[in-house]
Amino acid sequence: MRTSTAAALVLALSGLGCVSVDEIAEPGGSTLASDAGFPGLDPGASRLDSLHFRVHAYGADKAQAASELSEALYRKVMEDTALYSFMPRELYPLVLYATREEYLRKTGLPQWSAGVSAGRSLYMHEGPGLRPILAHAMTHLIFG
Repeated sequence: MRTSTAAALVLALSGLGCVSVDEIAEPGGSTLASDAGFPGLDPGASRLDSLHFRVHAYGADKAQAASELSEALYRKVMEDTALYSFMPRELYPLVLYATREEYLRKTGLPQWSAGVSAGRSLYMHEGPGLRPILAHAMTHLIFG
């Protein structure tokens, strides 16, 4: 494994800036975010299935771009960790909110949050930081 990839993997797995789903749930609440899920996109959003992901985004072009990015990142993690034979039992949902405001409002997560892996789903928003946030959240799906 290359040094930069190894460092990124250690950082991703270290939990730096992460919050567990248990911490997201309301204290004393009856369901966890991973059980209930967060609200999806508004009516009219696009959905695109790829080899590993079911992408939900506002517009077919944004769904296509997010699908290509998620598959490229997934392939990179698989190659760098030699998990070539790993295949999920079903597609991972990726919900891509249009704005940070929509993401925070619909997930109810803290202001510092930019993305979350909840259960088998990924929730984040469009923006310049999408690539590293998606890569980080994806490691939670792959490595549990």
